[in-house]
Amino acid sequence: MPAFNVYCSVEPLDSKVLVLSQANGQCEWYPKEQTLPERPVNMPMPIRIAQAERCDETFQGNWRPLRKGVSLPEIGVNDCRYSMYRSVVKLSKKEVEEYGTLVCEMFTADPLYVQVNGKIAKRASTDELDNTFVIDGLLHEGSNEIVSIYENRGHAHGYRPMEVERNEICRIGQEAICYPSYRKMGSEKGGK
Repeated sequence: MPAFNVYCSVEPLDSKVLVLSQANGQCEWYPKEQTLPERPVNMPMPIRIAQAERCDETFQGNWRPLRKGVSLPEIGVNDCRYSMYRSVVKLSKKEVEEYGTLVCEMFTADPLYVQVNGKIAKRASTDELDNTFVIDGLLHEGSNEIVSIYENRGHAHGYRPMEVERNEICRIGQEAICYPSYRKMGSEKGGK
């Protein structure tokens, strides 16, 4: 095919492709303008939800131990958008009386939701990203189960997931997700 000049005009942020046919030397610009379908004018009425049901999570599943310094992909968990973590901590009566909040230090703007001994722990503030939970009244002497759901919204700047960075647990054990600082609200006592 002999050389030839091409002239075109495009709108800002637009693009076009010139398709040349070797068979007949014809050319055509793509994409061609399309006729869009007509939008419906008579939309159905909104559906009102009259009743909602609640079903508590049973936490039955294939729980995997998470060791210090091991990331989720290293144990075969490749979809970490929502990850559940479970840990059991044994507390004395004195410790139960001391511990009033669970502070989970996060390195990203990711929310965490916590359940202690089958009861949802309330946040100390209304900020979804303040992962400080009121656990006063949820703990008891002996074994206490803490289950958390971590919503991974992404790790800005590429640092390692928090489960690797902060798997040094105060009195909870290395299989948990967060680094708690237990203290009663208004108390001057620090974490253990």
